[in-house]
Amino acid sequence: MKGKILFVIRKWWVLALVLTLALSLTSCSKKRSNLLSNSFGFGYCDGNLGSFDVYTIPKGNGVDVDLVVIPYQATNGDIIQIGIVNSSATAYKVTTYQATVQVDAEISSMITISDIANYQVLAIRPFTTGGFLDNTGGVDAICALPVPPGFGNGFGSF
Repeated sequence: MKGKILFVIRKWWVLALVLTLALSLTSCSKKRSNLLSNSFGFGYCDGNLGSFDVYTIPKGNGVDVDLVVIPYQATNGDIIQIGIVNSSATAYKVTTYQATVQVDAEISSMITISDIANYQVLAIRPFTTGGFLDNTGGVDAICALPVPPGFGNGFGSF
């Protein structure tokens, strides 16, 4: 009888260990539910500064949008600024004032659907202490700001 109890306790201990390990691994992962439904904008931003993947991911509140930039061919350690600019280059908004490039590491900031309507260009530039639109000698990565699908069907209807 005592041997059966020890056998059951050993099985429960192993089961509890496996269950604890499985729960800890799944709870640490970061999942964005709207990435599975393709409700995000995606684009490439290439230039002399490097190559970057760019995502615009709507938040659930209908107003805010995550702007995510992921360097995939760039120099680790470069210090950059990220901003959005209107098509005539008369207005801009800096979304990330200073970030250090790390290939495959996410650089994230938040913009609004109003920003997507007002600014059409994404600019990734070397960090400078001057203005964002100051000349940097052509060392930039500039692209169209990706728009989430359904954005044109009504303000905030993505």
